[in-house]
Amino acid sequence: LASTYYRAGVIHVQSGQPASALPDLTRTFNIQQSLLAREKDDEHLRADLASTHHFLGVALGALGQTENALTHFREAIAIREGMVAADTRDARTRLMLAGNYAERGTVLLRAGRREDGMASLQHGVELQRQVLELDPHGVPARVSMADFEGRLGEAYESAGQWRDAAAHWNAAV
Repeated sequence: LASTYYRAGVIHVQSGQPASALPDLTRTFNIQQSLLAREKDDEHLRADLASTHHFLGVALGALGQTENALTHFREAIAIREGMVAADTRDARTRLMLAGNYAERGTVLLRAGRREDGMASLQHGVELQRQVLELDPHGVPARVSMADFEGRLGEAYESAGQWRDAAAHWNAAV
C-alpha cells in the first residue's frame, strides 16, 4: 500500500503537481513510520523512507515551504549517509544521496539562499563523480551528472558568473 501511494505521489511531483502529491506521500510516510516502529533494523524500509522524505522535500520546496522541505531533505540525507558509510561501494545509494543534495540545492536557490544552494549542488556533483568512479559506464549516473552540472550552470548564469556558468554547461554537455 505504501509503495502504491508512493508511486502516485512521485508521478504527481514529476508531472509538476506538487500539491496533489502531498496526500499520497504523507500516507506513504505514515505507513513507513508505522512499519519501521516494528522493524527498526529493516534497511529496505529505511531506504524507502529516505525516498519518501526526498519527494516530500521536492514537493514542499516547489510549493515554497522551504523549511519543511529542508527538514525532509535533512532526514533523507541522514539515512542515506548512514547507508553509504556502512557500504562505501553502494553506488545506488550514493547516486540517490547525490540527488538529495541536488534537489536540496535547487530548493535553497529558489528560496534565495544562493551560497547554501550552490554548496549543496556542488556536493551532489562530487557524490556523482564518486558514483562514476565506481561505475564509469552507468547511464543513470551520467544522466544525473549532466542534470546537476546544468543546474550549477543555471545558478552561475543567474549570478552573472558567465565563465563558471559556461564551464558547468560544457560539463553537462
